[in-house]
Amino acid sequence: LADRGGARRPRGDQEPLGPRLRAPRSARETRQSESRAERGLPPSQRSSVRSAASGHDRSTRGAASGACKPRVKKKVRPRSSQSEKVAHSKELTRSKKLTRSKKVTGTQEATQVEEVTTIEEATQTEEITVAEEVTQTENMAQTEEMVQTEEMEPPTLSVVVTHSNERYDLLVTPQQGNSEPIVQDLAQLVEEATGVPLPFQKLIFKGKSLKEMETPLSALGMQNGCRVMLIGEKSNPEEEAELKKLKDLEVSVEKTANHLEELNKELSDIQQGFLAKELQAEALCRLDRKIKATIEQFMKILEEIDTMVLPENFKDSRLKRKNLVKKVQVFLAECDTVEQYICQETERLQSTNLALPE
Repeated sequence: LADRGGARRPRGDQEPLGPRLRAPRSARETRQSESRAERGLPPSQRSSVRSAASGHDRSTRGAASGACKPRVKKKVRPRSSQSEKVAHSKELTRSKKLTRSKKVTGTQEATQVEEVTTIEEATQTEEITVAEEVTQTENMAQTEEMVQTEEMEPPTLSVVVTHSNERYDLLVTPQQGNSEPIVQDLAQLVEEATGVPLPFQKLIFKGKSLKEMETPLSALGMQNGCRVMLIGEKSNPEEEAELKKLKDLEVSVEKTANHLEELNKELSDIQQGFLAKELQAEALCRLDRKIKATIEQFMKILEEIDTMVLPENFKDSRLKRKNLVKKVQVFLAECDTVEQYICQETERLQSTNLALPE
């Protein structure tokens, strides 16, 4: 310190410092110059030059340095409790991170499994709904078919008819134009099954006789399996033959009546002026001849009816003949009226033809 030229400062109560370990600057400078000189030499000769320049051997370097202490290996300090706590906390944080990552992966896998299950459930529900819709449509189609068949098929009624000691199971169906069976349908079916003619039938249901033929059976309270009692006698073969003749005459009466209706229509067309005036006279003459022919046809039918001799026990035949005579008489009266109209029209035409030249 004295060589550096600095004044010594009073230390006071401080302890004296130890010897300075740093080498003097002159020696450092010599080492630096030596090192610069060594740079040009090979590496094997650098150490000898350095020792010669310094003036001492490698073996006496430590002794020459004097105050320089030898380097001592640092002792490894034992871990304190605080460092152990820090390490333990780090291990805990690592384990917690691992558990968290495992939980996260587990939750992700669980969510994936849940998503897969929800997708599968959704597909299953969609398939179930499609199957239900298909079954519903099939059921609807079946019900519609059943309703259509029920609407197309006419309603029928099964009836048990008792006559004397006999029993007949009949299935009554409505005739064309009727939505349900009526009393007349039942009576005709009874006539075919028992042989008792319809005019001589007396049908009794729940103590009441069925007289009105146009009444529906459902309005009378009839249901499937109901019982109807029949009172009447079967006709004998002789009376059946007479009834057949009367039926044939009735058919011929209907035919002539249809012809009379056509003639009446032609007369009405002439009266309304649908035919030319020069053709009206000739048309009236033709109508007069046709109406006279129809009158003759009705008269022949009456003669055939009068020739039939029916005994008193043939009640059905006698009643049928009486009704047929009345019907023919009505048609004859209509023929007379048509004939009168024809005569009036011919007289009117003749009067107009005579007035034209005047």
